Formats: sequence, structure tokens, C-alpha cells
Amino acid sequence: MPEARKQLAIRLAVRDRAQGRCEYCLSPDDCSPAPFTVEHIVPTKRGGLDTLESLAWACGGCNGSKGIAIEALDPETGEFAPLFHPRRDRRHSLFYPTSRASRRKICYTESMSDHTGMQKCADCGQWHPLELLEPIFRWPDDVARVPKTAWSYRVKANEDLCVLDARRHFVRCVLPFVVHDRDQNFAIGCWAEVSKADFASIVKLWRDEDQGSASPFDAVISNALPNMPDMRGLPALLQLRSLSLRPALTLTDTQHPLFADQRDGIKGHRVFVLQGQATPL
Repeated sequence: MPEARKQLAIRLAVRDRAQGRCEYCLSPDDCSPAPFTVEHIVPTKRGGLDTLESLAWACGGCNGSKGIAIEALDPETGEFAPLFHPRRDRRHSLFYPTSRASRRKICYTESMSDHTGMQKCADCGQWHPLELLEPIFRWPDDVARVPKTAWSYRVKANEDLCVLDARRHFVRCVLPFVVHDRDQNFAIGCWAEVSKADFASIVKLWRDEDQGSASPFDAVISNALPNMPDMRGLPALLQLRSLSLRPALTLTDTQHPLFADQRDGIKGHRVFVLQGQATPL
């Protein structure tokens, strides 16, 4: 097989295994303005191999931050700890960006306690990942569609706030759900669009330790799950919480099924649907 075709086959195999998501931060590649890459979990300069098990699908932020490192200084203990290994480690709940810690920070993990990592759904009979993989959108959908060549003059953004064409304003939030049959609750990491005036108010409160006492802001969900396209455009209330937590969204459209999911909590097959691992029954 010619080398170019071989490399393409490897790239497609690695992407398919990762289901199109960065194997470190779980951001979807179809919502990224920059192409994802195949990277060595352990760099070849550190003894890594070229086998499929040694390769990972990674966004530019995670790949660039990781570089050739395989360990980093833990700021809490002052000791060196291994970086997250997609083939070996189970993500700790702190891996998910429900805090305002930079998405590009490589996080530490717990070792896997079971090697199957799968659960058979009692509703549909299919096997789904046991771990609560939370959908995380790197950018609002409309921003992700902006061509890279136009990004510099159309988009002003950081990890938390985004302005498109100087007239549309977005805030990175979480859409939380109580999970009744798991020890860990669930959240969709998404963006919400707010008015220009509310955006200015949010920016003023952003570093205020008492921001959680502010009244909620009207917002509109700006991302859609692949199996739930009508999620985008849903009205919600955006509540600032604290300096360490992303704002939380509460849906207000009582006719949408996600409203009941958020109000009453979820379990069973519905968890897998919101994870993007299954379709609604």
C-alpha cells in the first residue's frame, strides 16, 4: 500500500475509534475551526510506538499543550504525575470542564478499576460506555462554521466568552441534569447566546466573587447534539455561580423533552441519548 494511503487509513481508524472526539478533552472535531491530528500518546522520542494502540485523536489545543510530555507537575502535591493516557486511564469527574479551568490543561486521572467500561441498556438492549462521557462543544455552532481564513476579523473569543461579527454574544455554560441511577450527575458543556447588554453585565460580573447572587439572564442554547438537533435555539436562564464554576443553564420551554429531563432527572437509556451514544426510543 502506498505510504499516503497507509497514513490515511491509520488516520481514519484512529478517528473512528474516538468517534470523532478529542481523546483528551472530548471536544467534537466537527465543531472545531482547526483540524484534529493523530498524535502519539507516548511520543516516539520517549519510546512510543507507531501501533494503533499508541495513537490518539487529538484537538490542536490538547496536542499542543501536551507536546512530548508524559508527566507534569501536580500543583496540589508539588510532585510529578503522569498525564492522562486514553488507553489506560479512566477520566476523573474533574476532567470535564465544568469549572473555568482552561480546556487546554491536561488533567490527572484515576486508574481504571474495571476494564470492560460498558453497560447493557435495559431499554434498548445495546451496550453503551459505562463512563459518563459528557458532550462538550468547543464553540457555538455558528462560530464553528466560520472559515479559518475569516476567523481573525469575525471572531473575538477566549475559553469562556465569544463575540461573532461584533453583534452576537455567547457565554460558555453547562446544562446540568440529575442522574438517578449513577453516583455522578451529568452536564452538557455548551454555549448560550445573550443580548449585547446582558453580555456586558456578565463581563462586569465575571471576576466578582459574589456573582452567584445576580439575577439570571435570558439566553438561547447555541449548540445541537447530533441526535437532538432541535436543542439549538431553546430558551433558557443563564445563572452565574462562582469564580470556579461555569454558568448553569435552566431550560424554560416546558414543551421540550429536555425541560422534563432537567426538572425530573434522567436515568437508563435517556442518559445514553444525551451522551450521544444512543438515539431516542
